[in-house]
Amino acid sequence: MFNLLGHLSKLFKLRTVHIDGKVFRPHRGITVAFLMAFCMLLTAIEYVGTPIECYCPTLPESVVNFCWVESTFSLRSLFNVSYNGSVAYLGAGPGRGGRKYRTYYQWVCFLMFAQALCFYAQRWLWKVWEGGKVPAILDALNIRSAITHDRADLLRSQMVDFLVVNMNHN
Repeated sequence: MFNLLGHLSKLFKLRTVHIDGKVFRPHRGITVAFLMAFCMLLTAIEYVGTPIECYCPTLPESVVNFCWVESTFSLRSLFNVSYNGSVAYLGAGPGRGGRKYRTYYQWVCFLMFAQALCFYAQRWLWKVWEGGKVPAILDALNIRSAITHDRADLLRSQMVDFLVVNMNHN
């Protein structure tokens, strides 16, 4: 009895055809998800929050905006100074020693969004160019046992013709 039900369950199984590999599918999905998540996080911090915070309360807003658009720097000579009140934090303080520039580009979030689109575009292009050929071939192979011998030979010859015509066109 269970044997019969097991065979009947095969008739009602949903068959989904995957046109990409087991490695490519999660790689594409996880990469796009991470890139989009970090893109949204950067955008929220950069355009909604405060992307750069200056410690000096008397500093004019125009200087803060200038530091964000241009670049800021730290003094290498002040990295090894112990905090005794003479420096705001390591690397910041009076002096003209060797400078280490810290640049932050405002277009990083746009670049991450473009990368996410590129990762998804390859999947979209493959789906468009594939045009349902893989599921059609698999459907023809799946119904072969349910049709007559003459129809199976016809389908087999059509499939061989299709493969010969489309050889080296991938």
